[in-house]
Amino acid sequence: MRGTVRSLLAAVVGAVLLMLTVTTYVLGVTQPRVQDYTAITRELRVSHEAMLDQETGLRAWLATGDRRFLQPYESGRDAAAGAQARLRGHLHADDELASRLVDLALAQQSWQQQWAKPALQRPVGAPVADTARFLVQGKESFDVYRRVSADAVAVSAAGRDAAMRVQQRALQGLALSQVILGALAVAVLLRRTRRLVELLEAPVQLVEGAIARIHRGEVLGDLPASGAGELDDVVAALVQLSQDLDRERATSQAQQADVRRSREQLEAVLAAGRAMAACTSSAALAGLVVRSSAELTGGLGSLWVRTEQGPHGCVAWSDPLQACTDEHAEVVAAAATDGRRREGPDHVALPLIGSGQVLAVLHVAFPDALADGAGTPAGCTALETLTVSAAAHWEAVQLHEATRERAAKDQLTGLGNRHTMQEEMSVEWARSTRHGRPLSLGMIDLDHFKKINDTGGHLAGDAWLKLVAEVVGAQLRSSDRVYRYGGEEIAVMLPETAEDDAAVLFERIRAAIEGVRGPDAAPSATASIGVAELRPGMLEPEDLIGSADRALYAAKRAGRNLVVRAGVLEPGRQDPQPTGAGAERVGAERVADGAEGR
Repeated sequence: MRGTVRSLLAAVVGAVLLMLTVTTYVLGVTQPRVQDYTAITRELRVSHEAMLDQETGLRAWLATGDRRFLQPYESGRDAAAGAQARLRGHLHADDELASRLVDLALAQQSWQQQWAKPALQRPVGAPVADTARFLVQGKESFDVYRRVSADAVAVSAAGRDAAMRVQQRALQGLALSQVILGALAVAVLLRRTRRLVELLEAPVQLVEGAIARIHRGEVLGDLPASGAGELDDVVAALVQLSQDLDRERATSQAQQADVRRSREQLEAVLAAGRAMAACTSSAALAGLVVRSSAELTGGLGSLWVRTEQGPHGCVAWSDPLQACTDEHAEVVAAAATDGRRREGPDHVALPLIGSGQVLAVLHVAFPDALADGAGTPAGCTALETLTVSAAAHWEAVQLHEATRERAAKDQLTGLGNRHTMQEEMSVEWARSTRHGRPLSLGMIDLDHFKKINDTGGHLAGDAWLKLVAEVVGAQLRSSDRVYRYGGEEIAVMLPETAEDDAAVLFERIRAAIEGVRGPDAAPSATASIGVAELRPGMLEPEDLIGSADRALYAAKRAGRNLVVRAGVLEPGRQDPQPTGAGAERVGAERVADGAEGR
């Protein structure tokens, strides 16, 4: 029995010593290396995020000239310096990794010297082309740093994975040795005594089961005591080891998720920027911006633009089923006033700044406050990058719309010009002919306009054109359209209006023109008007214009200050002739036609 006990004790002592040796190796050698590599990887990410803050701040400052954007640069510079100092303490970890860390420090220093410091010294208001080239140079320099950083992270992650594989092999060896020792112990027990077998069988199985569970990646909880003190210590060590491995695995997965999320957000911002470049209207761009903000953050995005009355109003929101409200108007106004980001536990408002002023405000409301330790919703960093891109495109779209509006209107009267008339009349012509609906056109011409210019000057003529435009516009419906056709001629298109009704309207317009007072140099004027309606046989809009123009000339020939309908003019029939005093007036005016024109 004593021999059996001695043999059993020897086997147990050997097993315990082996387990303690392997465990000590794992916890004392490989585990510190895993922790060291993990710390290096974490500091590399901190350094990279700090570099991103520096680049974003400098780019925003170069684009806007607002020195407040230098705050992210300065804080990022300090954070990067701190991370580099901590990384220097890990240069002993691995020769290859040490080389990559040195390369990284040199790449950061090169970016600072070649681009960051020159960026701080650039004068505000530099030409846009120079700024664009400088930004491209900065991106190229930063891309060099980014590649070096990615290599360093890859080497660090590879070192950590290698250390973890060493741990795994050690645990596998421990499991194998335990199996062998267990088998030997079982053989000894079977051969010498059943009582000794009964004494050690349960503890050995407990240890083997714990090792197997660790091998499968399970996390061990509190295991029952075996009654053998040494084995209980081994089991406790295994439990602690499994929990440590689980924490390291969770940390690694979280870091990988952060990297993946940052990459996806950056790709989304770049895609949104490409889509914004294709927008030609404010409405389309506003819709794209709020949809992109909602995709980045999972919240409800809305875009607010200053109205003519002063306060900002909501022009677009991301959820078509939920109307935009004034609930967040106060925080939007605050962000627009000071040009800075405003945020709360469930929302954030970011101004779109261009040319030194706030162009609009992007507001994002979140369904729930996020508890990520920083107190800010996820995606806000990418959201700020989105607003910088959106501000640049917003300026371009506004310039495009202003140019398009100027090209479509007469600059003197504010009426649509001839090109606009041709486009809109083609659409209305197609609608009326397709559905068989009435369409009338009136041509208004100021009488003796050459005389007004000769006696009162061209300023008087311009003043009368503006007055006539105002008088005509006051008489029309929202569906009617008025244009400056050319010279002193004004064209009025009346959808859903027959010639008879149009003639009544134009008679009111003629009387209103006759009754309005003009400038002192030419206080009064009259107008002749020709009215025509879309009729069978007309093949194109120019036929309707020609019919109205012929009626206008008939009004001129009949004595001016008249409304003549094209429908009463028949081929071969003389123009309507006034009688009595009217005939004398017409005769006198016709004598003057050759000298004064229309």
